[in-house]
Amino acid sequence: MKKLLVFTVSVAAVAMVAMAACSDPADVAATGITIDKPTLTFVEGTTETQTLTAILLPQNAIKQAVMWSSDNREVAKVNSTTGEVSAVAYGTANITATTRDGQHKATCKVFVNIEGTVGASPEPIITWTISDGTLTFSGKGQTPNYEYSDETPWDTHMEKFDTVVFEEGITLIGGSLFYEHTGLRSVSLPESLVGIFSNVFFGCTALTEIELPSGLQMLGGSAFGNCTALESIAIPDGVTIIPSNFFRGCTSLANVTLPADLEEIEDNAFADCAALTSLVIPVGVERIKTRAFNGCTALANVTVLAVEPPALLQDAAPSFNAEGDTLHVPASTVEAYREDAVWSAAFDEIVAI
Repeated sequence: MKKLLVFTVSVAAVAMVAMAACSDPADVAATGITIDKPTLTFVEGTTETQTLTAILLPQNAIKQAVMWSSDNREVAKVNSTTGEVSAVAYGTANITATTRDGQHKATCKVFVNIEGTVGASPEPIITWTISDGTLTFSGKGQTPNYEYSDETPWDTHMEKFDTVVFEEGITLIGGSLFYEHTGLRSVSLPESLVGIFSNVFFGCTALTEIELPSGLQMLGGSAFGNCTALESIAIPDGVTIIPSNFFRGCTSLANVTLPADLEEIEDNAFADCAALTSLVIPVGVERIKTRAFNGCTALANVTVLAVEPPALLQDAAPSFNAEGDTLHVPASTVEAYREDAVWSAAFDEIVAI
């Protein structure tokens, strides 16, 4: 009996050792899943395909099938078993990998963009891309100039973006690029920018603010005309002329900082900026042309830092016409402004700063 017991125990021990030897360390349950690429990018109209790979976690997890799906098949499709993705049309879609047991999922975001180029050699070639609601310009040099009646390459896609980004390297923005794009809400300009041409953002009625880069020097007429939601703006010091109609009709514009180097404000530059209540005109301004502030009916306080009164050009409509307005000037030059027939007629009161 004793021998039999020893034999039985020995056999059991051998069996346990054998099972341990045969055990596969890969036989562990999956705790998660990832995809080898977090995002994919396609260009609308191309036939390119890209294949995603699902990775079970941990690396020694029991292998099981993965099912692939798209939450927007009008933008991107995926083969449910291979993970091969193809573009359908502009937009975004989420491609999801799901383990067969349904316990674990991972997602890759797909962007189907619209792309094009403008310019022709020897002019700079600028690439434009619409992706996820943003139109981006990249390259070096100047974007093309358009007349307000011209059709730009992105005109037919206006409803697809509300944000515009000009990347570093763009130095000049051509005219009428976004003429009356009423859905444009945000614009980012590069530090490389030195000039913008006329009518660039004319009639962009949803644009509330924009930061002009410090190196900007040249402004085109009517560039922000009728931007009725624009509330504030600071013009960099390198600008010497505010061109005609530049902010005309910006009825919500309440805060304006003029550049220290400013020399001239052209006709109708701020006409009908009805929300503007005060303004400081820098010391170097020599000329303010006709109707520059006509229709600024709330502009009750204007400060002019020039010791010698700048030339204030008038026609049938005055440059300043707010009721009860006051002009603030350096104390040493109050009498000079009061004795200037045009300045004294333009303001109800002229006082020292």
